Amino acid sequence: MRLSQRYYFHVLCNARTVEDETGTVLSDTESARIHATVIAAELAYKGDKYRDCEVCAVDDDGNEIARRSVILGRAFRRRRQGALPSSAVRSA
Repeated sequence: MRLSQRYYFHVLCNARTVEDETGTVLSDTESARIHATVIAAELAYKGDKYRDCEVCAVDDDGNEIARRSVILGRAFRRRRQGALPSSAVRSA
């Protein structure tokens, strides 16, 4: 069993795929799943550009271990409408 492994986090949007060519070394698959969730949340914060996209986590052997949807939440929509300052969204 390896102590750490490189994981890749590809972004799939419609018919396009942005491949992570560098990857990130993490201790285990659970850490990679969490990292994929964080990336999806960060993309959601960036807005409509990433609507309906997914983050696909793949291990060094090419096995898909997680897929996370980018979901624009209420805070983003409220900020976009001017109801919340940007700082309130970041701290939420």
